[in-house]
This record gives sequence, structure tokens and C-alpha cells, in this order.
Amino acid sequence: NHLNQQKKSVRRSAINTFGLIANVIGPQDVVLSLLSNLKVQDRHIRICTTIAIAVIAEVCSPFTVLPFLMHEYHLTDTNTQNGVLKSFSFLFECIGEVSENYIYAITPLLESAMISSDIIHRQISCNIIQHISINIDNLNHFDLLIHFFNLIWPNIFESTPHMRRSTFNVIDSLRISIGATSLIYYIFLGLFHASKKVRDIYWVAYNLFYVGSQASLVISNQGISIEKIFGRSFVL
Repeated sequence: NHLNQQKKSVRRSAINTFGLIANVIGPQDVVLSLLSNLKVQDRHIRICTTIAIAVIAEVCSPFTVLPFLMHEYHLTDTNTQNGVLKSFSFLFECIGEVSENYIYAITPLLESAMISSDIIHRQISCNIIQHISINIDNLNHFDLLIHFFNLIWPNIFESTPHMRRSTFNVIDSLRISIGATSLIYYIFLGLFHASKKVRDIYWVAYNLFYVGSQASLVISNQGISIEKIFGRSFVL
């Protein structure tokens, strides 16, 4: 009942209480009871439940919570899967660099969510990857981050405002973690596309890189050949 209160301070205190209780009696029973709340209709309860699961993972270590979430994701309906993904988003936002130990375990789940036809799955997955990329910056996981970027890049053509914002936010975080020198070549291929709508999207991404990593682009521009990019030469 406290998770459904109007005052934010009451909901926050209730969420912190779950972490204290789980630290004393163990997280298993508490997590199982919270997972059942993801199936209710009230949005406030679902959001507070996902935050409470993240708090329990922070207090009792993530390995006590991740198996339950991964199992629940593969067995439930779409709405509950959205709640599980949101729990992962808050979880990786809370645990920081500890997420390095769990990123390869959750990679198949993120792959499944990123190739899903449900746009909400992909939107929340972008938020998860954004937190992961910031947490593992400078920890030598470039192969995994490039893999995530390849899954994210086709979503730049989504027209939904929330999905568009999540996509460019995660691209910006991956620009920091991977480096603009590696990712800018994805953008060069579409800057002069025949379609104006495609060009506009690529120029938005280019401006994002230009503002955030202007010095890195100087290195990237060296040795660029128009013939290598477009396969033919142009007479000016």
C-alpha cells in the first residue's frame, strides 16, 4: 500500500525498507513477492517495484537478483517483460562498475530485446546499454560495446520521440566509451544519401559527434577517400 502513496518521500522510504528487509532475511522471498507486483495495472506500483528490486540488488549484490529477473523475462507476457527490463535499467544505474561482472550474462537477453518488434523493449534496452556503457568505460570491453552499437544503430530511423531520444542518448554514451574515431565511419556513409530524410538523421548524429568529440574527428578525417566510401569518384 505504501508504494501507491501520493507522497514521493513515502514511496522512497518504502523502497529503502525493502532493501533493509532483504539484507536481514535474504533477498529470495522479497524478490519473488516484488516480481508479482510487475503484473498489476497501477503504473506507480510497477515503477516503485522495479526501483525496489534495484535497491535489493545494490544491498545484497546483483547475483542474488539477476537469476530471478532473467527467468521472469523468458516466461511472462510483454508488459511484465517491460517491467523486468526497467528493473535491469535501474539495477545497472545503481551498481556502477560492478556491472562489469554481469554484462556478458545479460547480453543474450539484451540481444533478444533489441531485435524485438516491440518498440518499448528496444527503448528500455537502449537505457540499459546506456548505463552499462558508462559503467564499464575504460575497462576494455570494446568488442561488446561495438556489438551493442551494431544492434542500436538501425533504430536511428525510428520516428517515436521517446525512442528517438533513447537511441541518441545511448549513441552519445557509446561515443564516450568506444570513441568517436571508431563510430564516425558509420555516420559518413549516410551524410550524402539520396533521401533527404536519411541525410537529416545522419547529420543529427554527426552534429552530436561534432559537439562532443570535435578533437577526435580531426584524426578521423585523415586519409578519408570519397572513392572508398561511395565506390566512385566525383568531378567537382
